Amino acid sequence: MKLNLKAYTLFEIIISMVIMSVISLIVFVLFSSFLKQLSMYNETSTKIANYAFLKNNLKREFLLSNATNATTNTLDMTLNDSISVSYLFLSNYTIKKMHTKTDTIFIKLATFKTKKDTHNNITQLDFDFLVFDEHLHMLLNKEYAN
Repeated sequence: MKLNLKAYTLFEIIISMVIMSVISLIVFVLFSSFLKQLSMYNETSTKIANYAFLKNNLKREFLLSNATNATTNTLDMTLNDSISVSYLFLSNYTIKKMHTKTDTIFIKLATFKTKKDTHNNITQLDFDFLVFDEHLHMLLNKEYAN
């Protein structure tokens, strides 16, 4: 009695393992590339959101403020309804304090200048921020009623 068994040869098994290894390598490279791109996108969108948050808040609060005081790395403003807002510009980030809330904004300040009028009121805030290793200039002007 003769048995005729069908089976794969060793060569066929090795070839299929090589093909599966190549496919696995391609999937791994594509997935790691996707994760890297996603990480860079998240970092970029976070920096843009931080800059927009800082810009919008500084603009609104400066225009609504009754009194503004500034030193080399701080900016203190008193708004119309006696709310105090304070910005502390540190080496790699900015801290905003308002009431009991504290926000940390990860935007680096390069330079900060002020301009005063004859009544010693701050009429201009001149900022230079570093975002993506590029300088973004922000100039805020305000006129006080006599």
